[in-house]
Amino acid sequence: METYDQTRICFGKGFDLQEPLNSDRRLVVTGKDTPENLSLLFGQNRAGPLDECHKDARLEASLNPPPGSPMYVMAKSMGYDENCPPWTPREPSATEVEKIKEIRDMQEMIRRHMGSRGVNNITNGDMRDILVSNFGNRWSVAIKVYQDAINAMDQGVGL
Repeated sequence: METYDQTRICFGKGFDLQEPLNSDRRLVVTGKDTPENLSLLFGQNRAGPLDECHKDARLEASLNPPPGSPMYVMAKSMGYDENCPPWTPREPSATEVEKIKEIRDMQEMIRRHMGSRGVNNITNGDMRDILVSNFGNRWSVAIKVYQDAINAMDQGVGL
């Protein structure tokens, strides 16, 4: 059985996205993720996994997750920002601003629900209560926003 290094994201044998993802992240956090630079690095047709990864990197850079958050700890443990210049991402687009507002609003819902217990004690039951009480039978449409919100919150996660 073939094994893969856990620090690599692979889509089939011999196709390793680790380096392109690191390059994309560097472009994002340094504000150099222009269409021209992305085309030079990834080619004209970069739809699919690379485009989704770029959107995720833009979102993460805009959220600027604090130490103790799963997003921060993951990036740190994977060495994504090792030897990286200071973060100076481009301003978010109007669509990204809306997405960030959704996530920040969800974070506030989570904080209100958790109260003095704190976010680091959140359970699956809390998630269900938050989503159902705020979204009713449309709770499933908010799962991705909930996931992004909770992953960008300080939960006391350590390295």
